Amino acid sequence: MNFEETKIGGILVITPEGHLDAQSEKSFEERVLKSIEGGEKKIVIDFSKIDYVSSAGLRALLIIAKRQKESDGALAICGLEGNVKEIFAVSGFDTIVDIYTDRDAAVEGLG
Repeated sequence: MNFEETKIGGILVITPEGHLDAQSEKSFEERVLKSIEGGEKKIVIDFSKIDYVSSAGLRALLIIAKRQKESDGALAICGLEGNVKEIFAVSGFDTIVDIYTDRDAAVEGLG
């Protein structure tokens, strides 16, 4: 899985690309947890380049959200589209993690 990373006003924005499934969830989880362990307190995960999320991907996201909460950090998700947005709604993840329509809104929400 490829990742794009940028810092916006002290907030780390991670943009994974492709499918978030059993094949890629481990690299996704490790990448984000590494940032949390490195001291990142505010993280936005931009899903605008993700076209599929499986239950394994959701599990990884749950682990990330829990770890960020334990470290007194904040996590936001943005850029959900189509079936990925639907998966988040049906699974209830839209009530577990702060979700914003786009990157600017997510950065502002965590700022």
